[in-house]
Parts: sequence; structure tokens; C-alpha cells
Amino acid sequence: MAFLLQLDTIDRAALMLCAMFMNAGNYGLPAARFAFGQEGFDRAVLFFVLQAILAQTLATAVNVTILAIEFNVRPRFVSSAVVVSTAASVFTLTLILVLLGVG
Repeated sequence: MAFLLQLDTIDRAALMLCAMFMNAGNYGLPAARFAFGQEGFDRAVLFFVLQAILAQTLATAVNVTILAIEFNVRPRFVSSAVVVSTAASVFTLTLILVLLGVG
């Protein structure tokens, strides 16, 4: 859509941020359970979890990239650093929770 509208980089990133992720949990999970039973609900939960992880990593990277483009401070490096650090947080947060004895 962004290419059809011939949007520039900042507007394309903003459109992606708005359209890429949905609120699939609050309404989608109960609807999936009602329509497809427990098996459909299980698949919907998997989709919701994966989509939530992507939303938390990519949405942040897109926001930071928009700011980096706006202020001309190496947007590719900035967005890559956000994605890598967010992915690494899976391990660092797990280690912190283990050391604190949580769970």
C-alpha cells in the first residue's frame, strides 16, 4: 500500500507501524474459542504470542528508526541495535528472574 501511494521513508514506516499489528487478544481469543473450539483457541494463542513479541520488538524499532531518520542519525544501525537488544533481553531477563528466584 505504501509503495502504491508512493510514500517517502518516514511516512512508509509510520504506516507500517499503524497497520502491521492488531489487537488480536481481547476480542480475537474468545472469538476463536467460540468459533473453533479448544484447538482453534490454542492456535490463536500461539498467533497472539508471536504477534505480541513482534509488536514489542518491531514497533519499537520502527519508532526509533523514524526518529533516527528525522534527526539523521544512522537509522539502519539504530533499528538493528533495538531489534538485537530486544531479542537479547529474552535471555537477560530470564537470567535476572532466575537469579531473583522468581517462578
